[in-house]
Amino acid sequence: LSRDAALPPVIREVEAKAFEGVAEAQHDLAAIYTAGHGGVKVDYTKAAAWYRESGVKGIANAQYNLGVLHHQGLGVKQDINTAVG
Repeated sequence: LSRDAALPPVIREVEAKAFEGVAEAQHDLAAIYTAGHGGVKVDYTKAAAWYRESGVKGIANAQYNLGVLHHQGLGVKQDINTAVG
């Protein structure tokens, strides 16, 4: 994962917290990349990476959302076993 210079200033604050290891910020940043909120370009690959980071820290919604990306093959290889695993 690397910093995204294209992010608007408000979203960069969320990104900074995500890089500090704040699991909730990692999830929020992933959700922003998933939906394209705040003028951020949709990027499922970055979303998956941030959901993974947040998920390993126990954020259940991040684990679920990563599973959805695997189920649909968005930003990751489509794999039903990984999606439900």
